[in-house]
Amino acid sequence: LDVSNNRELTYLNCGDNNLTTLNVDNNINLSTLYCSYNKLTALNIGNNSELKILMCNGNKLESLDVSSNIKLEDLRCQNNKIVSLDVSNNTALKNFYFENNQLTALDLSENKALMSFFVSGTNSTPQNCPTSLVSDFENGKYKFDLSTLFSGPNEDIARVMMVKLINDEALPETATYDEDTGIILISPADKIEAIKYYYDLKFAGNPSLRMGVIVNLKYTLKTFTVTYQDEHGNTIGNPQTIEYGFDAIAEAVPEKIGYTGVWNHNGKNIIADTFIRPIYTANPGEIKMIKQPPVWFKGSNIYASFTSNAKFTDFLSVKVDGITVDEISYQVEEGTTVVTFNPAFLETLSIGSHTVEIISSPGTAYGTLEIDILEKVPETGDISGCYPWLMLMCSSACGLILLTRKKRIS
Repeated sequence: LDVSNNRELTYLNCGDNNLTTLNVDNNINLSTLYCSYNKLTALNIGNNSELKILMCNGNKLESLDVSSNIKLEDLRCQNNKIVSLDVSNNTALKNFYFENNQLTALDLSENKALMSFFVSGTNSTPQNCPTSLVSDFENGKYKFDLSTLFSGPNEDIARVMMVKLINDEALPETATYDEDTGIILISPADKIEAIKYYYDLKFAGNPSLRMGVIVNLKYTLKTFTVTYQDEHGNTIGNPQTIEYGFDAIAEAVPEKIGYTGVWNHNGKNIIADTFIRPIYTANPGEIKMIKQPPVWFKGSNIYASFTSNAKFTDFLSVKVDGITVDEISYQVEEGTTVVTFNPAFLETLSIGSHTVEIISSPGTAYGTLEIDILEKVPETGDISGCYPWLMLMCSSACGLILLTRKKRIS
């Protein structure tokens, strides 16, 4: 549609077409313009100072500048995508329809001649904010700052009268809104997809008039890693990524013969990276290790003893890390069943934790043998380092004497 040569044109009705552009720059006498229900994405009316009636509703306008149209009395721009609209210069405005756009604020304090209007959020579809609020995380709650939506002139967070759910119900008890700062805090357990706030239009004809605006909330999830492990620190299953305050999916507790196992954490209400390991309790009347192997240091040349509550006469064998130990590597004696590893065998084991088993006909006793290395070997002339070695030698000698005596008695 080309009306560039129609300079005397005062009335133009081109609604209900498929127009994608419309140029009325040369139509300076235009007082009435109907261009509703087209496909316009932009409309420049800066040269149309005589314009009194503008109906541009039902298009795809993202902006509309009416600051030069001071004679405008009737403005209908609803059902577009307008994100900002300043009508402070349009003091002659009597009729104003603007629902179903993307406004976040609007000021009608200068429009004292306004007589009838159709206000979004009171008796029509509310505005839809074009941008989502993105969360921070603070003190166990997701934090949204509503004040970031108000940066233009005559826009103020203090004019937000209330914040609700989009169905106009109150926020859940776990969510709060601070009127002074515009901060919304939401519990992870009650994540809200969107909120609706009501903005004070400052309209003299109706001081209680509000504009409803829907804002989508985007959560940057706060998560932690939960890892289930066996008693030796080996990972069970896959580490789980759990959102703050939520529960992990429990793995099965590894079986241990003669013991009942439970996790040391119930996996609920996760608020930090968490490692969960089993705790075992010996079953009453079951075969168990009543004396665990000691921590054994390489180079110490001492024996390591541990004891099962099984009868000596029921003894069958010994295993380390699931492998049966040769009889020449240990001695077994009564009281009830005492197994002693000799130093030569202990030296063959790697540094770290090893599972040991005393196998008897009624069952198996389980224990853990730790192999470590001495931190310091005394240097020549350094007598301070001799005391630990002297103690180890004395312990070894006492152990040999006691072992020899018990064998003679048996």
